[in-house]
Amino acid sequence: MGEEYPNVTVSTNPLVQHHLTLMREVSTSNGRFRGHLKRLTQGLFYEAMAKLKVPVSTVRYVTPIGEEKEGDIVNGKDFALIAVMRTGMGMAGAVQDSLEEAVIGHAYFQKDAMTGQYEELAVRIPELHHRFVFIFDSAMLSGGTVLETLRYIVEKRDVHPSRIAVLTSIATYTSIEAINAAFDVASNPIPIFTAAIDTWTEGEDFSRPGAGSFRNRLYSWPDGKAGA
Repeated sequence: MGEEYPNVTVSTNPLVQHHLTLMREVSTSNGRFRGHLKRLTQGLFYEAMAKLKVPVSTVRYVTPIGEEKEGDIVNGKDFALIAVMRTGMGMAGAVQDSLEEAVIGHAYFQKDAMTGQYEELAVRIPELHHRFVFIFDSAMLSGGTVLETLRYIVEKRDVHPSRIAVLTSIATYTSIEAINAAFDVASNPIPIFTAAIDTWTEGEDFSRPGAGSFRNRLYSWPDGKAGA
């Protein structure tokens, strides 16, 4: 993302942008919205795997014509997929086929309207001691729930930021700046992969141009509220 946000990758992959466009389209049905988010996530995930220093092993194998070769493999057990509840499940599930043996977890934090503090409602995160951690959130507005998840993983599970990456379909400038301020982007940059950066103002339900309510469009919950 240039000098402004060196830890942020905004995908220019034509297929990722194709799926983002159709997610933003108001007439896209719930079922198609889920499908586009799944495929957008897969595009971001492959881009992240190519760019990050993730665990890779080299093995020897024999081809069908009897030649011995060396090649790289990725062991799913070296990874953890953490969904930020509730709508992060729509992204985390999209990469499970690629990392079949990866451990799965979720983190559910909710902001108290009176105090402004986040309350831990349900956090179920497996052992992370050697694993590379992908955190999934469908869209980041304030970035608050992702930030709480990051703090939990770094502070309570002792995972170094170099073993963490965040994937989100849409980020906002506000959310990126909150994460970068909390983790000192100069010394501990946490990579963020997204299809777009939107604008957002505190108190608004949606980012601009946004994609509407992710809770509504993923799960058909007609509450009209933001789903990030």
